[in-house]
Amino acid sequence: MGIIMLRSVPTKVSNFRTTLPSWEVLEPLSITKTFVFADQLHTWNFIKLLCKVSENKNCFPSVKFNSREVQVLISPSEGNLLTNREIWLASFMDKAEQHVKDEEQEEIF
Repeated sequence: MGIIMLRSVPTKVSNFRTTLPSWEVLEPLSITKTFVFADQLHTWNFIKLLCKVSENKNCFPSVKFNSREVQVLISPSEGNLLTNREIWLASFMDKAEQHVKDEEQEEIF
């Protein structure tokens, strides 16, 4: 399983930011993003997808949410390094966000 060292290898940080440009890199080596949805139903749909996949991948981010927002913090599970599993989960959440927002648009039309 490959790893990305954000602190020690600056070029890897730029690669990471290319892979997940909408995520913010925090110290010490965590990433965060806030997802915003139209209403509570769509927020909950996103949360359900996140929970299902997190359990399946055995990768559990810190999650705070209210009726329209979901704030996610992913911290390294193995020392000071984000694993490919954690990067994959962040990428999945970006896709899940788009899926839920596409559902929002379909309901409008």
